[in-house]
Amino acid sequence: MKKVIPLILIMILAIGALSGCAKKGEEPTVNAENKEDAVPVEIINPSQRNVAISHTLSGKLSAIQDVMIMPELSYPAKVTSVNVVLGDRVSRGQVLFVLDDENIRKQIEQAEAAYNVANKNLESTREKIENAKVNFDRIERLYKEGAVSKQQYEQAKLSASNTSIEALEAQVNQAKIVLEQARSELEKTIVKSPINGYAADVNVQENEFASSSQPAMRIVNTDKLKVNVGVSEQIINKIYKDQKVDVKVKVATDQILKGTVKAVSPVPDQRTQIYPVEIEIDNADNLIKPGMFAEILFDIEKRDNVLAIPSGAVQEDNGKKYVYVVENGIVKKRDIEIGLDNGNYVEIKSGLKEKDKVVVKGQNYVEDGEKVKVVRGDK
Repeated sequence: MKKVIPLILIMILAIGALSGCAKKGEEPTVNAENKEDAVPVEIINPSQRNVAISHTLSGKLSAIQDVMIMPELSYPAKVTSVNVVLGDRVSRGQVLFVLDDENIRKQIEQAEAAYNVANKNLESTREKIENAKVNFDRIERLYKEGAVSKQQYEQAKLSASNTSIEALEAQVNQAKIVLEQARSELEKTIVKSPINGYAADVNVQENEFASSSQPAMRIVNTDKLKVNVGVSEQIINKIYKDQKVDVKVKVATDQILKGTVKAVSPVPDQRTQIYPVEIEIDNADNLIKPGMFAEILFDIEKRDNVLAIPSGAVQEDNGKKYVYVVENGIVKKRDIEIGLDNGNYVEIKSGLKEKDKVVVKGQNYVEDGEKVKVVRGDK
């Protein structure tokens, strides 16, 4: 029995060795099959789209309407009421604050009295002159008949003259001017907003004094904002008034906002030698704020409704552009002519049609005539 056991062990080891040799011999066959497997690729059909090359510039947003509010009185006046606080929405014509008007009202009373007196004097003098003219007509007839002296005639003529009326009319006009000025000063004590907007600064309080030497408030309309940028000479001729641009304000929103070129300077800034350009942005929902930085995307070149594919699908060989197209599970090299390329999409001038299946992923691992398997895209 002791001799039988070693013999069985030898047989088991021999069978294991043979089995191991057999597996090693099968490995080349498996690898050969793997090499013949189709290469997985992703395809896409060329499509009509707009292709544009954009140039990005940045600048700080500011309000188109930004008004400092200062009293128009020529002297400091006490503030009797303040009707808005910081951040309030205000309308054009809304009363912002009121100044003390006691002294001005006294001036108006005096001016009205002087105006009334001047008017009464004028009316009284007119009546006298009208009577003097009637008397002069009588004296003139008598003078021609020799019934009165020349001295009496000259005196009557002088009394009927309009010279005194003209002087009094001048006095009335002057009194009227003084009264209108006083009334105008009274209007200045009620300070109103000249625009729609928000109270951005409020620097006055009740019982304090306000004057024309220091802004009392600041009203900013944020419904429309602007950004000023400097454009180099290389692209200034690609930018024009009323051109539409995309605007990004990353700190406020991920949305792409729309802007319009409102002004393009025909000459460069003497200091920087770049051309000032102003862009206006609608902001009715107050999504963005003055002081934020904005990126402006100008379309320097653009092709509308052209056949295009992703730029990464295009390859180059000896200066010639080509792509791989899938036909019946086989990739074929296709020479193409391209146009505008913005790095994301490239315009196809010739070589492709909308029904073609262009390889956009896996193109670097295939060769012309090789079998492929479409794993993404229209099969």
